[in-house]
Amino acid sequence: MNLGGLKKAIYSTTPSVMALVVKSTQEWPHGFSRYVTNPEDVADDEWFVEIENHSEIQSVMSVIDAYMHIGTGISCVDIDDQEIKYWLSCGSSYHTMPIKAPQKELPYELWKTLLDYQQVLEHERKKIKCIILTVMGKVVPLDEISFYSAIVSHLNIDLLLNNCFFEYEDTTYLRLHMAIDDIENRNSLTDVGGPAFLYK
Repeated sequence: MNLGGLKKAIYSTTPSVMALVVKSTQEWPHGFSRYVTNPEDVADDEWFVEIENHSEIQSVMSVIDAYMHIGTGISCVDIDDQEIKYWLSCGSSYHTMPIKAPQKELPYELWKTLLDYQQVLEHERKKIKCIILTVMGKVVPLDEISFYSAIVSHLNIDLLLNNCFFEYEDTTYLRLHMAIDDIENRNSLTDVGGPAFLYK
């Protein structure tokens, strides 16, 4: 069990991106992320994160948000620097999607949300290449985290698992950070059925 508290110093050489970094870190309620205007201001115990520019503001905001969720809260599984770089390499754009529902309904909502969004992207000749799935809020058992992982894996999407739990939270929810790229093969998603375990 990782107790979190990973300090992050976030920076960008692009003024417009830096403005988004400032806004995001100031609005982030869970701490351990701050912006720096000079890389030399990074403390020895901080993870230096440099955000690159992207063509869409949504993509920039998603990348910043993904970093802020890493190592912040208590976790059973989390992501390191190489893994998030892999996630970044998978996409030409990035999108964040929260999923909130009663805890017993979260597995179905995860499945339905991803399936619906995959079908939207297919019409744009795009697909989800990799997801950072953050299970956050109230601490849940490892087998429940594995359950969510199995749902994403059933859809043949590369998955990176992350947790961001807080002792003061009383509900569990999910946050998806998706790396999206052009589709390679236009295989229809229409006939993708739900995993059997959803119907037990």
